[in-house]
Amino acid sequence: MDLTRHHHPVPRRLVARLPERVHEFVVQHAPKDLANPTLTVRGVVVSALAPTALQAEQRDSIRQIFEDLVWEPAIKVRTTLAEANTDALPLTDARVAEPRAMYELLAQSFLKAVPAP
Repeated sequence: MDLTRHHHPVPRRLVARLPERVHEFVVQHAPKDLANPTLTVRGVVVSALAPTALQAEQRDSIRQIFEDLVWEPAIKVRTTLAEANTDALPLTDARVAEPRAMYELLAQSFLKAVPAP
């Protein structure tokens, strides 16, 4: 996806520097504003992903920009989890099996990127 051709064009030079800019933001703001001086960026989670062509392009752009920092799987928009919460369903219920599996895969990505101390 070319981020310079959509409604709010982003200059190519900024797109190329985005990972660096995120890192700079965290370094600058982590100690005071975020109250976490040891904060680092270990991964990018794509969430609230709807099944549309535009969202697929945006996901692909994020993967292109952040490369190995993007954790899999992308988290799709799911009303199932909100309904499960409202209905007080346990996570072992078959109706939440797919979202549960997605979060388990994401947890594995987290454990690979952030090893135990």
